[in-house]
Amino acid sequence: MRRHRTCAAPLAGVVALTASPARAAEGAPGDWLPLIVLGGIALFVAGVLLRMFFAARFPRGYRQWAERRRDKFAQRNDAWEREDEERER
Repeated sequence: MRRHRTCAAPLAGVVALTASPARAAEGAPGDWLPLIVLGGIALFVAGVLLRMFFAARFPRGYRQWAERRRDKFAQRNDAWEREDEERER
């Protein structure tokens, strides 16, 4: 049986972003800034969770993409190490 997990972070981000213009009209300009920051953090977390979901749900294409990136990085890392060794001589 699968258990569904819910995440309140995206909802909190939406609420924070929609509430901030109303509060900006009421109070000082700095009062709504923390809500904007929290909304941005919530959207970032939601994006990371969405990416993790797609990576888990569709692993074949993601795995090939990750392998290509890993191989390219390994090649660049080897080239950088050779350059560093040449500079040390």
